[in-house]
Amino acid sequence: MEIDKIIKLIGGYKALSEILNVSKSAISNYKKRGKLPSYAIPIIVKELKSKGISIDLSEFTKVKQATNTKTILMIICGGISAYKSPEIIRRLKESGFRVIPVITKGGSKFITPLTLSSVAEEKCYFDLFNLTDESEMGHIKLARIADLILIAPASANFISKVANGMSDDLATTIILATKAPVYICPAMNPSMWSNDIVKNNVQSLEYRGFQFIGPDEGLSACGEFGYSRLSETSNIIDFIKNKSNKQKVLDFKDKKVLVTAGPTIEAIDEVRYISNHSSGKQGYLIAEEFAKHGAEVILVSGPVSLKPPNKVNLYNVSTADEMLEICSKCLPVDIAVFVAAVADWKVEKQYPGKIKKKNNSMTLNFEKNPDILQYISNHKMRPNLVVGFSAETEKIEENSRKKLIQKGCDWILGNVVGKKTGVFGSDNNQIVFISEKNIEKWPKLYKSEVAVKLLEKVRKHFKNYND
Repeated sequence: MEIDKIIKLIGGYKALSEILNVSKSAISNYKKRGKLPSYAIPIIVKELKSKGISIDLSEFTKVKQATNTKTILMIICGGISAYKSPEIIRRLKESGFRVIPVITKGGSKFITPLTLSSVAEEKCYFDLFNLTDESEMGHIKLARIADLILIAPASANFISKVANGMSDDLATTIILATKAPVYICPAMNPSMWSNDIVKNNVQSLEYRGFQFIGPDEGLSACGEFGYSRLSETSNIIDFIKNKSNKQKVLDFKDKKVLVTAGPTIEAIDEVRYISNHSSGKQGYLIAEEFAKHGAEVILVSGPVSLKPPNKVNLYNVSTADEMLEICSKCLPVDIAVFVAAVADWKVEKQYPGKIKKKNNSMTLNFEKNPDILQYISNHKMRPNLVVGFSAETEKIEENSRKKLIQKGCDWILGNVVGKKTGVFGSDNNQIVFISEKNIEKWPKLYKSEVAVKLLEKVRKHFKNYND
């Protein structure tokens, strides 16, 4: 049966667009392609049956998408950045994805379901208690057909609800019901993003395996400058394409990799300690990336609140001495990447109990901690490739170059840290890559992209080494 005939039986383009909740241009596209979206079939059959017309549309159900097509459930929350969602949908479709839009009540204040369905060429879902939706494509089915879920933009309110297990609308219910990976693209006022409550919610979700894309730094709609903007569409698309790549290249399956991450803590007494603001994110992402490509990965981690990556052997430590001991025992390895922010100093003697406040001042005597990077770089079982990270507040190239020479490692990845940079705890990093013969200034990247870029460097190193 031709789609033209179906359109006539329904009552024309306008009637069909209304019952499918799409634009008339979407109907025209269906006609051009000679196929209908799968969700539309039962709706059309039901509508024609109400008119006393029984019809077999099984031929349309046989038209399936390519087997490699992945389905993205895209949730659009309330916020001015929602205006970018049609463009994100369009770019995802151009990249070969099927996109099913789901809009929240807040999102519908900024953009209409009709706009989203027209761009996606799919029905836009928004009402948890819509009997028609629940009978045709309920929240459980939506959760199960999704290969991945993208929330763009994600508001502070939605992040809070998901972090606390709420399910008071269709979108949050889908999140609770899905087993698919969930990627969150925050967009909100900079002060909201930096609020401790939001930070705790983000950390909670990251621990549970949710991944964040952005936000980017820039001027927000309210006129404030900071990390608040929805990540650029191209960054979102690249991130999704990278994460959804089916083909896993296990080119490190014969390699053993040691990665350190997080801070170390050095006790002053039984209550207080010295540490730093390292979140461990960068090290964990590097360990995860190596594991994805088949490597046997040992992750030695200081105290962090991150979920351990899959297929990684995790060793939890507290002090620099403990980290050195574990790293030494794990040798030999092929590759060692030292990302941990190891405390340079420790108190000469830990005080028993709690030091009482007796005077207006007190003096602590410190001694140097072992230099783990230098120790492994000069070890008799030295790895083929030793990579260090250099956190600096100034003169990043000069100081990182000195560290490369002093430590005896092969590469140093220098990055500027401090309050103004927002590197500690954030999803972004800006690296200066330094080797004996080369200096590269990498652009500002997501920490996940830094991990991918580093892996590519390691891959080329071993290819040249073997050649």
